[in-house]
Amino acid sequence: MDLSSIDSSWLIAKNVVRVYVATPNQTSQFVDESEFLLVCKEAKTIQYLVKLSTNPHFIIADHPIYYGRIHWALERMLEEKEFKEQANWTILRANVFATGILLPSIEMWKKDTNKPMALLLDEHSPLALVHPADVGAVAAKLLSLKDPSPHFHKTYTISGPEDVTGKDIVSYVEEIVKKKIDVEYKNEKVFKTVMESDKYPENVWRSMEKGHKKNLWTGQSRLANTETSDEVIELAAPHSTVKQTIQHALQGYLSF
Repeated sequence: MDLSSIDSSWLIAKNVVRVYVATPNQTSQFVDESEFLLVCKEAKTIQYLVKLSTNPHFIIADHPIYYGRIHWALERMLEEKEFKEQANWTILRANVFATGILLPSIEMWKKDTNKPMALLLDEHSPLALVHPADVGAVAAKLLSLKDPSPHFHKTYTISGPEDVTGKDIVSYVEEIVKKKIDVEYKNEKVFKTVMESDKYPENVWRSMEKGHKKNLWTGQSRLANTETSDEVIELAAPHSTVKQTIQHALQGYLSF
């Protein structure tokens, strides 16, 4: 549902008392999400709110990726007394999504398997990619708790169950398609293609390009640096593997 179409009277009429806020990383994200937080505050009926945030390494005021700064500002809003004294919330900081990083490369490669697969990942740098469904499962578990109060005003990190490298990705693909494939690591063309197809302004995708290089090519978001919070493991431990994500992306593909 489009958050911009929701006002406080709708929340009251529908008797909404718990919400999951997971807005897409578009240029209007701060406007859309901050306005919705104001709507929730105005309704005075929301007992508990779970907010999806981004990679914990991105939540700084001067991060090059624009949506890192957006989430930093939104988290600061919730921490302010105007919200904290009235709203009960939990923030989920998710590591890099496996689907967002891998699916564009796989879809492009499927169009011509004789060409090298263009991977944005480095060959050797580890990364604890997480599946969006695993993040959603944590949010659902929190929102379904009879008493979520132990999680009020807490911030949790969610990473995938394992570290993978670009080389691992290629091995998984080769195992599934049963043939050797060529690959180009740290290939920025796939990133640029996705950004242009989604019609991101150049200054926006340049900010993402700059920030992701530091993160994806240095091992910054490996498990040792982005460990899943103990509370998350107790609630709904992430279990989806990168290999499973790749298998699903290649399911039904018969041109081998």
